[in-house]
Amino acid sequence: MVAMDLKSGEILWTHRTRYADPSERVKCAATDAGWVGVCSSPVIIGDRLYYVAPHGVVYCLDTNGFHDDEDDGAKDTMDIDAGDVVFEFDLKSLGMRSYHYWGSSPATDGKLLYISTSPGSYTRQHSEVPGLIAIDVKTGKCVWQFRAASKSGARCQLASPSVASIGRRTQVIFAGGDGWVYSFDADSIAKGETKELWRFDACQGRGSTRLNIVASPVIHEGKVLIATASRIPFLDNSPGVLWCIDGSRRGHLSNVPDAKGDNSGVLWKVSLENEIIANPVVHDGLAYVVDTEGQMACIRVDNGSEHWRRRLEQDVWATPLWLADQLLVTGSDGIVFGLKANGIARPVCKMNREVYATPTANGDSLVIASQDTIRCFNCSDPN
Repeated sequence: MVAMDLKSGEILWTHRTRYADPSERVKCAATDAGWVGVCSSPVIIGDRLYYVAPHGVVYCLDTNGFHDDEDDGAKDTMDIDAGDVVFEFDLKSLGMRSYHYWGSSPATDGKLLYISTSPGSYTRQHSEVPGLIAIDVKTGKCVWQFRAASKSGARCQLASPSVASIGRRTQVIFAGGDGWVYSFDADSIAKGETKELWRFDACQGRGSTRLNIVASPVIHEGKVLIATASRIPFLDNSPGVLWCIDGSRRGHLSNVPDAKGDNSGVLWKVSLENEIIANPVVHDGLAYVVDTEGQMACIRVDNGSEHWRRRLEQDVWATPLWLADQLLVTGSDGIVFGLKANGIARPVCKMNREVYATPTANGDSLVIASQDTIRCFNCSDPN
């Protein structure tokens, strides 16, 4: 994890985990594609940064590093170039092992961190370990756990949770490796209690085949958008589905007859040709969704009507970013496309290698990271 000055690009500090040592690395069990770097996007609360390292440790760092002349952690280091670790929590202490890697990005309500633990079914304890936990942002202690009762054979659990206020409740929405999506009351979690508000089966209509979910749930005006991947994400391929459900409902929201369960919370669904890894993006009432082979669709969130569909000539894994008047979409060829709301796309820039990370913007600065290079662009410059 590296902190850089946004204007100059100067590296302020670098946090090297044990995983950065080649002797500590473990290959990705699913792909055997070599070493897996940090896949977790950090979340920042005040001067505290939180992220999940690929070897399964949750870190809390001081964003100032040691440049504030303070050591906020338990270990006395004070290396000006190193990250200042406030606390760490090892997910493996809960008895789990990951199939792919630990890559969930934390979600937060300001008091608690909600983290998907990424358990893998090959360890034969997938249903016995917590799939979602809550950690106190100040102490680093685990205050709550949820075990998804899954025996579906899902290989892994990769989606990051989401936190949103729907109605008068703050909901923690979690996509499990069993293809089910769960919502919990955040106030109850803060008390160490579990109050499930609703659950939804994102794999309905597929018989015994259970699909995984990699994209995080996206919430817009009480509606929850859920995108499905494949049974083994990144390896096999299944048509992706974007579901829209009513997050204000309670109980079993799957699309089942009244005689077999509560009324459905499904508002609409749209299918794409391939699995969906990237989060949907909502802007001005329109949802933009892209599958792994670059097929994009634009859908009205209120009624599910499709505005347009087009294909980008590159694979897409990263969540796009809406910036100013266009959607920025990165991909495997390093091309950054800018898409207007009418579906017209043009190349904005070309990176030196594949881009699998979501761009980020701050003021007039746009930051894009390829596989080995970080570039900062001036958005006020028409070129």
